[in-house]
Amino acid sequence: MSVARSCARAPGQLLLDGSREVSPAFGATDIFRGRVCEMDILNRVKPMNASRVARTLQRFRKQTAALARPNSPPDSIGSADCADFLKRDLPKERRELVLSTLRLVESTGAADYAASILSSFPVAGKRLLEIGAHYCWYAPFLLKAGCRSYHGVDLEIDCGHRQISGSNGSAEAPIPFGDFIDSFGALSLSNCDVRDLPPPPDLFDAAFMVSTSEHFDDPRGSFAMIAALLAPSSKIFINHHNYYGWNGHHRAPWRVQDVNPEDPAHRAVVDWAHVRNPVRNADSPNYLNYIRIHELIDVVLEFFDIEGKKLMRFEADTGEGRLTAAILEQLSRYYREELETVSLQLWGHKRCDNSARPAVRRADHDHRCAIEIGWSERERGHASITRIPSLGKLTELRLFEDDLPLQPGNALHDEIRTLGAGAYSVWGNYLYFSTSDNTDPASNGRRYVLKSK
Repeated sequence: MSVARSCARAPGQLLLDGSREVSPAFGATDIFRGRVCEMDILNRVKPMNASRVARTLQRFRKQTAALARPNSPPDSIGSADCADFLKRDLPKERRELVLSTLRLVESTGAADYAASILSSFPVAGKRLLEIGAHYCWYAPFLLKAGCRSYHGVDLEIDCGHRQISGSNGSAEAPIPFGDFIDSFGALSLSNCDVRDLPPPPDLFDAAFMVSTSEHFDDPRGSFAMIAALLAPSSKIFINHHNYYGWNGHHRAPWRVQDVNPEDPAHRAVVDWAHVRNPVRNADSPNYLNYIRIHELIDVVLEFFDIEGKKLMRFEADTGEGRLTAAILEQLSRYYREELETVSLQLWGHKRCDNSARPAVRRADHDHRCAIEIGWSERERGHASITRIPSLGKLTELRLFEDDLPLQPGNALHDEIRTLGAGAYSVWGNYLYFSTSDNTDPASNGRRYVLKSK
């Protein structure tokens, strides 16, 4: 059994040895600068369930996000140029279907995602791995840019999918997504968790992910496996959507101008309400790990040397001017930079002293651990709050007061605050809890430990 002690950084602590680097060059507003907005996407997918709507919006945001560094973008790559990478034995009819699909990828703007990656991350001559690839219709355009091979991995890929979405609109592909990717000799996919991906005969020498790391249920285990899949000194690019930013909740409203004060779902998350009361993963189509920026950097540094970073600050339609003194006082355990940051970008390379395959914890596997609550602070009412480390599937742990198992677990936060009496809840890497008699856990002399069931 492993034992860990909870801890937290002091409010106001700086990033990466005191750096306060922020850049106004990128913000979530870039997501909406195309001719299509998220309301258009919602109108198209009304028949879908909530999970599919969220995945469609995530794909739309991903394909229209601007990731460019301040350097010149690559030359435009036409769809016809990608025909050179089709399999030579492809039947003529299928070849025509693929070429028609390539033209749709270009006309919808989905191909622009490849250009944005190229301006952020050189891929020429690389065996490229994308984590969280989803529907990567743009992948052939990376081949044309000089990428030796491309492998995409994602938990949710439907090979029969046909919808192509980009900044210029959406279209129905004349060929299923799986057949499209399979038509290119240097493209491949794995429909699995990256931790289940076996190392290829030739290790990858570059990897990237966009709006993916915030969904890892075990960040350290996932980055450990990514490092194991990469050759020494391989390059990596990470674009992390920060949960603690104005729209880090991964649900509507995404823009200030879309806020409806009469909508209770909006009120539950707007203006950092999602930080005061974390969104329920049980109600979310996409799992959120609530990892903080400095925690993510610490995890990445275990396996990679960071060469560059950018904190992408909020803009007028993503919260700028709404972070009031009152909100800052309520969220005093967080530093201002992380509340102002929409996303974090990191560039780096695999550490040369880390060629061994690290052990990977699986969140869905049984594991035994105990987390002693060595620090907490009063949240509201009878509720106290503390940070707990990432040790896999934390929601499977039970809270004990000395030898007394507390209950109920998975309680509503308002129930913990108003009733207390041992109610508690694990939210990502936070524990909201109350004592059995509603005394202060910092002074009642009892020991509080989260243990495996």
